[in-house]
Amino acid sequence: MLTHSLKKLAAPLFGLVLVAGTVTACSSDADDASDASSRLPAGEGTTEYPLELDTEYGSTTLEDRPEKIVAYRGLGPELALSLGITPIASNDWEQFSSFLSEYGADDIDTILEPVDGNVPVESISAEDPDLIVVNTTEQSVFDQLSQVAPVLAYSYSWGENGTDWREQLARLGEATDLAEAAADVESTHDDAIQAIRDENPEFAEYSANFISDKGDNVDVESFAGSPGEEFFAQLGFQPFEKAEEFTNTDVVSGERYADLAADVMFIYDPSGGMPTLSGSQAFQNLPAVQNDLAFPLELSDDDPFPGTMAVGLRSPAPLTNVWLAEHIVDLLGDKLK
Repeated sequence: MLTHSLKKLAAPLFGLVLVAGTVTACSSDADDASDASSRLPAGEGTTEYPLELDTEYGSTTLEDRPEKIVAYRGLGPELALSLGITPIASNDWEQFSSFLSEYGADDIDTILEPVDGNVPVESISAEDPDLIVVNTTEQSVFDQLSQVAPVLAYSYSWGENGTDWREQLARLGEATDLAEAAADVESTHDDAIQAIRDENPEFAEYSANFISDKGDNVDVESFAGSPGEEFFAQLGFQPFEKAEEFTNTDVVSGERYADLAADVMFIYDPSGGMPTLSGSQAFQNLPAVQNDLAFPLELSDDDPFPGTMAVGLRSPAPLTNVWLAEHIVDLLGDKLK
């Protein structure tokens, strides 16, 4: 089950690579050399350059189709890979997205390390990119990077000022002359999620919640209006009853644990053993715990699922969404049937 939808998502990626290979076979020797070194599928001929890239921080102009792309933080690396693009450099994707190796992440040449927790502008500049896709909240970062290359910059992937993955994917597709491929990735994602929902109609009878026990506090990750709530809704689950009473910034105190109740609960447990919740009788009394439908997700070196779920439900993207949905189906097994 785990590979079924991922293979569907990979279809446009590998199909594009095949097209690129076909074009190369019919090209001149000079074109052969150029295509052999290209890190992008063949262009579709739908984007007109020069192309203005408008962002919340300002505008830059892409004079020609880019070939050397740096994708740093946020959704950029995953969205690039979903289009069959291999960035020349990105942030470290392995810790929470190791499954992206199936989409060519191992071929990224340079892993960029943050500088004092910030975007490594000098390291990005040293890569001499044609396009920079970056997640930042700093105007100064955009200003510096725009002196290096055209920039697609985003501060958030959801919320009032956010730019969700669909729009980011569409804009990257346009910038790289892969607009049709971007549309294919989106529709393939939607078909895969819908197939999972259709195969598991029993989900509609249950509510779901995802929380985090980080050792010193408990957070709600699927509060009303969150990407987590939307993710579960796409699979058919109902929101948990008190979802409207929580926000992105809430730290949940012990007297509110009863308000976390859902039929099915997933608990991100990076410290192991749920150090905050395990000693709470209120948590132990929750129906999901009593019915063996509460799933602690401990971090481990050989299981990327817990970390990917924690990060992915706050920053959803097409490959991550389907990968997580497949894992949730496997985790639940026949418990809801």
